[in-house]
Amino acid sequence: MKVPEGRLGPIGGPSVSIGAIELTLMRYQRQIRAVRQRGRRNAHRYPTAKDKTARAFAAYVDLCEAAEYLTEQMRSQLATFDLSTFQFRLLATLLHNGAQYERAIAHQFQCSRQNVSRVIKSLERRGAVELCRVSAHSASGADATQGRRPDPRLIVVRLTEMGESLIRYVFPVHAKVVKAEMKVLDGRQQETLSRMCVKLREGDAVKFLKELMILRGENRED
Repeated sequence: MKVPEGRLGPIGGPSVSIGAIELTLMRYQRQIRAVRQRGRRNAHRYPTAKDKTARAFAAYVDLCEAAEYLTEQMRSQLATFDLSTFQFRLLATLLHNGAQYERAIAHQFQCSRQNVSRVIKSLERRGAVELCRVSAHSASGADATQGRRPDPRLIVVRLTEMGESLIRYVFPVHAKVVKAEMKVLDGRQQETLSRMCVKLREGDAVKFLKELMILRGENRED
């Protein structure tokens, strides 16, 4: 399967070129093919370091391809409402969690405040959200006097009446599209997938450091 062109990565964070993944995959194609073909035949044999690398890389590429496919499907559907994925996520968050600090939104979405601010401004121009300052003293203090932008930690973002109506209409429609795409997995598989994604995001620092030590030759195993 040819990997679609594009970029993949957390919003606001470093992205990974799908084309680069495809090129790197070529280095491991033989190992990946061997691992998949052996399958159950050599299930009793403990995998070698190369087998583990090929298996991990194959899983990584499959995950990237699936994520890219689903992202494109969802992006196309949201485009009918003139919304980006980030805009939809922001509106949905405000709908379910209420008003949020701008800084808290950046932390939750794991992206920079600049990206969050840019999306908030685009929604504000549409009349979907509004900004309000928590402290009047902060607004009339040093920041306002010197012409600087108020501290984002003191700015609360909340839905307007129009924004709430928009997301209440879009959300159930979008949820049905997501359900249709995910129905290839049964309920238990979907729950397992969610746990696996959380586990991947959290990572394992101990194993990661051990792998680095092995690569550097600091912890060679006989």
